[in-house]
Amino acid sequence: MSSNRTVNPVEIDESGNVESPLRPEKDSAHPKVQQVYEGFYARFNPDDDEGYRLLAGANCIIGTNLYPVFASDDGENPTVHIEARHEQHLARFDRKTSERLNQLKQRGWVIQLNLSAVFYEESSHRFWGEVAVMTYDPQANCDLVALKTFINHMVRRIRGGEHPNIALSQKQFEQVMESKGSWYLTRPVPLPATKSGEIIFKRKMSPTEHLTEAAANGNKGCMVTGILFWIAVIAAIIWWFFLR
Repeated sequence: MSSNRTVNPVEIDESGNVESPLRPEKDSAHPKVQQVYEGFYARFNPDDDEGYRLLAGANCIIGTNLYPVFASDDGENPTVHIEARHEQHLARFDRKTSERLNQLKQRGWVIQLNLSAVFYEESSHRFWGEVAVMTYDPQANCDLVALKTFINHMVRRIRGGEHPNIALSQKQFEQVMESKGSWYLTRPVPLPATKSGEIIFKRKMSPTEHLTEAAANGNKGCMVTGILFWIAVIAAIIWWFFLR
């Protein structure tokens, strides 16, 4: 008796054992993630004492935006410098990272840098840092609003002291697209390895830094709250030392 039931092909190993059935790949309505988005962490070292002070100071708080500046040492080898706000030179990436970023720039991709951690080396009294690099194609045939929402979620996690995996597999990318960017539960990845005598100097944004950053970005409500906070702090200091 014949049957119309579809029989899936199977995979057979060298010993003749039947392994898992071969299933036809489903066509996806989404582009390949590597054609749209790329995320990775990169280490950098300040060039001089001014860069060390800047990295340790208030203009370089965790999660804040840093800015890539593309230059060239000899007309061939790309060098990418890092600037903090107000065009303050902070550091430069190594050649490998510079070449990677230069390739993304040549594609016309948007490149976003967010400070993810700062470390201190006790023996040399110097600082070094790490940035989260999240880039995407602004001309991609996908929901860019969803992708930007996902990136914003990653930045908030970094500001909260997490170190999330900012690279996406194809499946995760499709979850981001289908959830309009509300899916962002990637697993954490380890911080950069430290040597003996190195400590984590900055890992998360403090409540006061949240207010400062919001005020710097033009949030009037947070600006007023920040002013009131510092007025309260100054008043408390005056009362403690002069009036009590």
